[in-house]
Amino acid sequence: MLERHPYDGRPRYEYHLTAKGAELVLYRHHACGEISGVDLRCAHCGERMHAGDVDVLPGPGAAV
Repeated sequence: MLERHPYDGRPRYEYHLTAKGAELVLYRHHACGEISGVDLRCAHCGERMHAGDVDVLPGPGAAV
């Protein structure tokens, strides 16, 4: 259900859902109550985005 992948060159790992693991997750839209897929797109260019296509960066609220 999960695959372990090394990152950062240190003995650290991140975990990704396998195809079977993804089958365990459904998304229900709060506004209409229906089960749906998620279609995340870039607000700048409109291209579809997947987890491997993005970097998570600290936002302005993270600065202390």
